[in-house]
Amino acid sequence: MTASTSTPTDTAPLDVLAQFTVSLTPQLLLGFYTDPQGQAHVYKHDCVPTGQGQFEVGAARPGTAEDLNTLRGLLDVHSDALLHEHVLQHTATQSVWWVPAGPQLLFFRSTVNTDLNAMSGHTFPQPPLLMIVRGHILWVFALMENVRPTTATPLFRAPYLNMFGEGLLCMGSVTLPATFNPADPHAHTRCFFESHFNGANTMTWRTGTHAELWRSAADLGHFPPDQLLPEPTTKTLAAALTKGGRR
Repeated sequence: MTASTSTPTDTAPLDVLAQFTVSLTPQLLLGFYTDPQGQAHVYKHDCVPTGQGQFEVGAARPGTAEDLNTLRGLLDVHSDALLHEHVLQHTATQSVWWVPAGPQLLFFRSTVNTDLNAMSGHTFPQPPLLMIVRGHILWVFALMENVRPTTATPLFRAPYLNMFGEGLLCMGSVTLPATFNPADPHAHTRCFFESHFNGANTMTWRTGTHAELWRSAADLGHFPPDQLLPEPTTKTLAAALTKGGRR
């Protein structure tokens, strides 16, 4: 089956089985589509026989979690991996984990703030964080308490540059790993902290400049919790999971 610009509701001839030397009868195809924002969508297509061993890909219907779990089992993706203690959820479409408070290197590349650039490559205390990844899109929230969050845990704005509303990170040049390993979420966490924070956005902390914020954290030896702003719309972990990380 060749690539096509058809919409998910179109039908198309199916001849992908010509490469197999054994007799296989197609029943159902799962199609993965992306919208202009890069959000993935899954549709399923029935395989409709047309005679003489030929089939057509039927009109699309929305895929279900059961469909994805079946596919996941067939592919055996990370099936032998135990969940890392910081991983809260790992499904076929979304992974959620938290990052305990602690020191991290920060990198800055501002075109207007040389004071901030002078701090690039230094280690600063960080607040505990909640991260959600769907495909190659990352959401980041701050937590007030340095404990494993529950669905009732309040979310706060992540106090970083390059953050959009509802925890969405401006990806810029950030390249996430191709897949999320539930036994080792640190690879995704490292991609976040190894990026260069350079954007100008609405303040995601309470007072002072961004440079003053990190100097204060360094002087205190921990991130000042009174600088965290409550997340105005995605207020709890439960809300973030319900929305699937989407704006």
